[in-house]
Amino acid sequence: MSTSNWEREVMRRALEQTADCPVLDELTAESRSVVVEAHLKSCAHCQNELALFSEFSTADVRPQEAGDVSWVAVKTAERVKAALSPAPWWKTIFAPQFVKQASFGMAALLMVASGAFYASRTSTEPAFPSETPTASTLRASSIQLIEPLEDINSTPSSFQWEEFTNCSDYQVIVSEVDRMQIWSSRTTKSGMPIPEQLKKQVLPGKTLLWKVIAYDAAGKQLAESETRKFRVAVK
Repeated sequence: MSTSNWEREVMRRALEQTADCPVLDELTAESRSVVVEAHLKSCAHCQNELALFSEFSTADVRPQEAGDVSWVAVKTAERVKAALSPAPWWKTIFAPQFVKQASFGMAALLMVASGAFYASRTSTEPAFPSETPTASTLRASSIQLIEPLEDINSTPSSFQWEEFTNCSDYQVIVSEVDRMQIWSSRTTKSGMPIPEQLKKQVLPGKTLLWKVIAYDAAGKQLAESETRKFRVAVK
């Protein structure tokens, strides 16, 4: 491989999105979390995303581009709305495709605003979570989470999930998007109130992950839910 090709390959890899990259909402938030700030300092992909967004936000749209920008904006809004709308659990196996569509729409809008007419790109969302459900995890022995899921209007008061047969007790685990566990508790019921100490960490615009594990009377794990995200909308 020649030096020029090698340099291009290094640049391509540096600009690739990784599973740790936060979503655009978190990158452009007025108050970014410590985790997001630390990631942004070392990630060329996220730095580039933020630069493109900033350029789009301040750039003037030329008359000949107005129609394209309007069309892409409408389509992007439709795709983002569809991607964020709660869906039946069995449809979540296609979640990466929904996220990919929303990411593509945003990329196209940024490229049009900066003077480019066509762009194509693929991306793999961090997928909150990286444990995105597959056919093997969505089996009869998995626990189905009920709420909270995705974007919600206010701080949730409890965690709810479907009861699992022959279960003695459940463990609820809550973590940050970087998978650092911040809270865990056990209960014999298929639901658990959220304590005040945890509510203090459920901030508007902050994404958290949660899952449930079921155990039998001997302490053996019977089943585990998929990891799901939730976030209180910023008002």
